[in-house]
Amino acid sequence: MRTFSREDISSPSQMFWRSLREFLGLSSYEARIYEFLVSEGPSTARKISVGCGIPRTKVYCALRRLLEQNMIAEIPLNPKLFVALPPKETLKPLIDAHDKIVKGLYEIFSSLQKRYEESTRSEVIREEAWILTGSGSLRRILDLLLSAEKHVEFYFYWEVLLQLYNYFLNKVLNDLLKRGVNIYLYVPSSPSINKRLCYNISLLGLYCKVIHGLPQIQIILVDNRYIMIYPLGDRNEFSPENEWIIIYGKSLLNIFNKILLYFKEG
Repeated sequence: MRTFSREDISSPSQMFWRSLREFLGLSSYEARIYEFLVSEGPSTARKISVGCGIPRTKVYCALRRLLEQNMIAEIPLNPKLFVALPPKETLKPLIDAHDKIVKGLYEIFSSLQKRYEESTRSEVIREEAWILTGSGSLRRILDLLLSAEKHVEFYFYWEVLLQLYNYFLNKVLNDLLKRGVNIYLYVPSSPSINKRLCYNISLLGLYCKVIHGLPQIQIILVDNRYIMIYPLGDRNEFSPENEWIIIYGKSLLNIFNKILLYFKEG
């Protein structure tokens, strides 16, 4: 006769009746007894107690529960024998019921997925924008500028561009030029623009162009990867404490590029 020992804790049998517990909602004792009766055949309560390692007083309670669930039958002999009913009678109806549930869930899933796809035909694209404030914001802007690999475009007031250049931009631009990054400076037309200075800037390797009709915006475009917008105050002066807006996302970048291209080619 087979008995459950401590060595059975990680045995295939242990895993088997543990699965019975999980899938059928049986107790540990009930699962052990049913698996034991399937393997050993008709058995007395004493044999079940010894074979399963279950106290005799607990065996009768577990047997009664299995009888109520029609998983075993009682043979009225002396002593009484208990026998497992065929799994195809006890378990297959449960499997069929689960299959029906799974089929129903799949139909619900298919219906919901179809409705979702229909509702998103007009695709909603998620873009990101960050607002940086405080003294740390300028450090982040510098990091993004220095990460440029191909080109950087500046769209700034002439006065503000000079302020940026004197404050921190000169060192950044020199570093970018040394690494072969193309730099473009676009400024809206203004009487304050020093054309000679623009010419001298171009000699350094920067492209500088005055654009008529360019919106009064302050934008830095880096490698077509992100846009940095600098909102000016009423006095149109640069301050390291002012906030910056950083935009990530191809859709927004494409929109900005189309708008800026219109003015550059105009």
